[in-house]
Amino acid sequence: MSDNPNLFKKYLAYVVFDFKETFIYRFNMAIWMLVDVIVPFIMIFVWIAVFQTNDKVQTFSAGSMVTYYLVANFVMVATTPNMEWPILNMIKSGQLSFHLTRPIDFFWRAVWGTAASNIITVLIYLPILGIALIYFHPYISDGNIIVERIPLFLFTLVVTYFMNCGLKMILGTLAFWLVDSWGIFSAYKLIAQILAGSLIPLVLLPENFQLIANYLPFKMLITFPVYMLLGILSVEECYFNLMIEILWMVGLLVAARLFWSLGLRRYEAVGG
Repeated sequence: MSDNPNLFKKYLAYVVFDFKETFIYRFNMAIWMLVDVIVPFIMIFVWIAVFQTNDKVQTFSAGSMVTYYLVANFVMVATTPNMEWPILNMIKSGQLSFHLTRPIDFFWRAVWGTAASNIITVLIYLPILGIALIYFHPYISDGNIIVERIPLFLFTLVVTYFMNCGLKMILGTLAFWLVDSWGIFSAYKLIAQILAGSLIPLVLLPENFQLIANYLPFKMLITFPVYMLLGILSVEECYFNLMIEILWMVGLLVAARLFWSLGLRRYEAVGG
């Protein structure tokens, strides 16, 4: 039991180190973040043009659609880790061997350390969000955000982050077996954005796509948190979906841990 505080201090030290290192490269972080958020902002302008001739699209008004994308963008920035690329580089370059000699579990260091970069990314994004809220204020005045749900929404973001970590760790560990993972990473990003609802609300997709999304974890990453905050889901539906998301989180982290362990065996077997 006495080792637990020391172990916590070691992880905390690495998180602080990653936070400082990420802050040093905050300009690069800002560039990559802008690349990720530019498409949803473009979609806002597309939908504003659509609503010039339409009062409603499905259940969305112009205000609720703009609000949807602004909240979805924030959720994406706050909860999407990009650990797969550093893991890929470490495996291919052999640098992973050095990290494996450190006195902490690299798997959990990746999970907690990436949280530091996400915090920096959110801090960089907040001024952009503030400008967007001012610019789009005429459109979002009738957007329906349930203020009372903000605490539950923030808790959901934490669950979503760890769920995303499970997915990204599985993705990153594919580098143990694949010569080139770039195509897989790019395909995953596109599929996840479509089925999560970050490019377009799921309700506007063809029914077949909606059916597929219902059986996959991706809609929990964007659609569920956004629907919760916008009041599209009832309180009962919020808690039910949150329980489902927690199950996905646990299952994906367990699967990621298994993939990681199997990958390390292969890595060590070939002299990594």
